[in-house]
Amino acid sequence: MELKSSAFTQGANIPRKHTCDAEDVSPLLRWDNVPPGTKAFALIADDPDAPVGTWVHWVIYDLPAETKELAEGTAKTETLEHGATGNERLSAGRLRRAMPSSGLTSPVFI
Repeated sequence: MELKSSAFTQGANIPRKHTCDAEDVSPLLRWDNVPPGTKAFALIADDPDAPVGTWVHWVIYDLPAETKELAEGTAKTETLEHGATGNERLSAGRLRRAMPSSGLTSPVFI
């Protein structure tokens, strides 16, 4: 399976637009080569560079197997039309994306 984003390249810093320092918009994410028999997807955005150690910024789970992408600006609510979201940083009832202490972060999407 391969996960891609047009917002940044593998190993690069996530653009400011996709952090809480700016618009806090989720990046476009697409995947293909899905294993046969997949029933649902879960996506985890880890930040291995966080000052406190690896930090989970964002989790989406129970996405239907036919899902092939998450659009830029995916809802920050705890429920989606198909699937649910969660993370360790909830603020005023909404999800927060990357919260870089240095203004940049290198996310790991799993």
